[in-house]
Amino acid sequence: MLNVSEMYPAILGESTWAGQPCTIIRLGGCNLNCVWCDTKFAQLDFSAMSPMQIYSYCRKTGLDTVLVTGGEPLAQKETPRLLQNLVKKYRVILETNGTFSLKNVSPSVIVVLDVKCPSSGMAEHQCWENLELLKEFDEVKFGISHLQDFNYALDVVKKFDLHNRVSVLFSPIFGKLNPADLSAWILKTRLPIRLNIQWHKYIWSPDERRR
Repeated sequence: MLNVSEMYPAILGESTWAGQPCTIIRLGGCNLNCVWCDTKFAQLDFSAMSPMQIYSYCRKTGLDTVLVTGGEPLAQKETPRLLQNLVKKYRVILETNGTFSLKNVSPSVIVVLDVKCPSSGMAEHQCWENLELLKEFDEVKFGISHLQDFNYALDVVKKFDLHNRVSVLFSPIFGKLNPADLSAWILKTRLPIRLNIQWHKYIWSPDERRR
């Protein structure tokens, strides 16, 4: 059984897959408590579901892409098996906070790993060895709320040579950092870093659920 907060068909709002229709599977529970978390409801608001119920829902939506997010999906021990079975039929994207090892995640799964910057209050919990396990089609995302976060993220990118190995995404924290400012900082680096906008918060209300 898995704790599931919500499931719904949606347009992906961020990452290099933004704009892609998909089935979102939001698993419940998280081991972190980020200051600017926008899905705190998923920490407590969830119900137990069997893998078969999840597979059935994915078939029902008829979409070829599944996003497994949270909360923190890998906080549940059954998640790697869920991913392994889903990826047999779907393009599967996993969003993870990077604090649990990726060693048991199927290599066919697209990983979007969120490196926590200082403003999150959770930077010290990062499992750095995960950055060495990433594949070329994986992505690393940094949520940035000020210049100090930006400099921290840039140091991590350079230290692990991420810009030469995976897609690197810098995302302005909604309501905290003007995307134009982050754009200017990125341009000055001359590195292949993508500006990651959470489009769903602009298309719909940022507080709206099950969109």
